[in-house]
Amino acid sequence: MNARKFEVSKQQKFTARMKQAAGAVGLTVYGAAVNAADWTTVTSAVDYSGEITGIQAIVGVIAGVLIVMTGAALILSTIKKK
Repeated sequence: MNARKFEVSKQQKFTARMKQAAGAVGLTVYGAAVNAADWTTVTSAVDYSGEITGIQAIVGVIAGVLIVMTGAALILSTIKKK
């Protein structure tokens, strides 16, 4: 019975920590949204649609390269084990 009480105690402590972490994240996100600066008057004259598309393409290429490298490392480690 003591083992069961110990497990329940561990679970309650973990749950309390997760609640605290979730609260901290929630406050951080909410605080960032409330205190965000409004830059529309400064940036309204510039059209960023082309730059955003270019940045997304570059990020996509980088993400693709990282995925391929991770997959290759996984395959090579699997072959190496055999």
